[in-house]
Amino acid sequence: MILYTYCNSCKNSIKLAFSEFSRADIALKKGNFIELKCNKCYHKDNYHLNCIMAKKKALLQLLLV
Repeated sequence: MILYTYCNSCKNSIKLAFSEFSRADIALKKGNFIELKCNKCYHKDNYHLNCIMAKKKALLQLLLV
């Protein structure tokens, strides 16, 4: 799964550098808030765990078909 969120400033998509199976795993390792920096506008902000979304990797979808 690819984890991502949107920048609060410019609404650009921000991909997270790590991958976990559940929100509980992320909360245990990183906490409820994660500090991220946008690659487009360089705005740094704390994002709550509930703001993070996941989507399947394209390679995984090809293998399952």
